[in-house]
Amino acid sequence: MGMRIVVLNASSKKKGGASRCFSRILKLMLAGCQVTTVQVRNQSDHEDAFTEMEKADAVILSAPLYIDGIPAHLLEFLQQAEMMCREKNCSFRLYVLSNGGFVEGRQNKIHLKMYEAWCRHAGVTWGGGLGIGGGTILHVFCILLPILFVLRLIQVAAIFWTNGDISGGEIWNCMQGLCIYVFFLLGLLLHEGIMALGIRKGRTMKNHYTRVWMPSFLFLIGADIFMLLAALCNGTLPHKLFRKVYPDTEKNG
Repeated sequence: MGMRIVVLNASSKKKGGASRCFSRILKLMLAGCQVTTVQVRNQSDHEDAFTEMEKADAVILSAPLYIDGIPAHLLEFLQQAEMMCREKNCSFRLYVLSNGGFVEGRQNKIHLKMYEAWCRHAGVTWGGGLGIGGGTILHVFCILLPILFVLRLIQVAAIFWTNGDISGGEIWNCMQGLCIYVFFLLGLLLHEGIMALGIRKGRTMKNHYTRVWMPSFLFLIGADIFMLLAALCNGTLPHKLFRKVYPDTEKNG
């Protein structure tokens, strides 16, 4: 039997989310290990997580960065998990995937330090963390990549069906866009691969940081467009995002 690994998805979202996406990629890289995934969204999830953590060799926590710190729902879980780990003498290594909306991966540095401090209090071993910058945009690319891959395969098949043959140049023209998306994700894939190797070998690693591989000015433009589109999809008009709200001085005395 391979090593027992527990993946804790700490996204507050019921479906989707960057944290869940990044943990799934890491899970694919741990093929051959006994990997169990548990959602940690509210108190009803705690007992299942504690049961799995008690018998785990390694625990992978994938969590978003909220205002440079731990999300409130996860903080409550960690407080209870600390007592459980002490009572049960847990011996797992904790690895953390921290993702934030800022483009700089090092924005997650303090967040990772918090989990490292938690390990000392809980009596378990800190395995290392990965700080991911531009998490939302990377998540979008992860969704688009397989869709684009299927569309490109259809395009190649259509060319072959029409002409009865296809050249290497035509294949390359079809796949250029796919390569660009892979390049944007390359930092994430490389660092998650390094983490997967460390987990397999039971090593404690230094914290690593990565980001979406694109110039920051392009990231800012893309992020602004994405947030405006997201606001429209949720029924918020763009001009309301920039409206300043002033305190009511009369009511406040």
